[in-house]
Amino acid sequence: MAGLPERVDCDGEVVLALDEAAAEAAVRFLVEEKGVEALAVSLLWSFLNPAHERRIREIVARVAPQAYMTLSSDIAPRPGEYERTSTAVINAYAGRITYSYLTSLERRLGEHGYAGAIMVMQGYGGLLPAAEAADRAVGMIECGPAAGVIGARALGGLMGDGNVIAADMGGTTFKVGVIQNGEIEYAREPMVDRFHYVAPKIEVVSIGAGGGSIVSLDPRTNVPRVGPRSAGARPGPICYGQGGEEPTLTDVMLLIGYMDPGQFLGGSITLDREKAERIFREKIADPLGLPVTEAAIGIYRAGLRRQLFHARARLRRGTRRSPRGDPLYRLGQLRLRAGLGRCGA
Repeated sequence: MAGLPERVDCDGEVVLALDEAAAEAAVRFLVEEKGVEALAVSLLWSFLNPAHERRIREIVARVAPQAYMTLSSDIAPRPGEYERTSTAVINAYAGRITYSYLTSLERRLGEHGYAGAIMVMQGYGGLLPAAEAADRAVGMIECGPAAGVIGARALGGLMGDGNVIAADMGGTTFKVGVIQNGEIEYAREPMVDRFHYVAPKIEVVSIGAGGGSIVSLDPRTNVPRVGPRSAGARPGPICYGQGGEEPTLTDVMLLIGYMDPGQFLGGSITLDREKAERIFREKIADPLGLPVTEAAIGIYRAGLRRQLFHARARLRRGTRRSPRGDPLYRLGQLRLRAGLGRCGA
């Protein structure tokens, strides 16, 4: 981090001109000495007068053209110094990789003869051209679940369901959105991790427990815990037979009978219950002094249901009614299914 001599007042008037020599020195220090690859610039009252931030961008373009940068006056031109700065930092952090990926994608598709538009999903439920989205990485946060909520509303309209719970189970999280009377809820104060940011975003509650979340025992208390570590796609849960050696929520679901080992993915994969049970017994059940099934049910109840309770509470705070009895739509990468019963939330 580097501070610069300059000041714009609350009326947008320049009180102290930007010290351009100091700005250049700061850029060289961050990029050349500290190895910084992305820069976020946030100056007081810049949303009223962005001249100093724009001048810093010109200096960066001359001194360190390889550096990716975000101006707070571009990405979040609004009052609130913390939120504006946080948004700029998040965008700079994610923006370098996003920009590289999207520009490379456009180029490669063009080389293979694709001449159509490339649109990128946004967290508020809309689309942006790839060239514009490349500089607004913060807008892509949770865009996948947002797309699922949009799809759930469309499907609900076709099926006559105005109130819907849309859910998506991933490897590390379980995400839930609510549609009420055909309307989508939007986040009042979007956050990523513990940081607020300024961007319109569909309200999607994330529970820190997904299919790949690792089940372990606290070394100090011997109390079971779910996550935050995940087995990921590789090696994944033990029962997938891809080398996993740590019990996950998916293994727990298999052990308590929620999954049929012979019918997983239409029978294309046979789940290894024997290995999942053996490792779960060694690492979880025996240290707890419980039979495998009892330990697995206890983890399901104490871990997953506790997190679902917190999700229900958060959803109710942001909604106008209880979602009890609403249909649950499951959102997947390849399909969206409806009619999976009624929710007892």
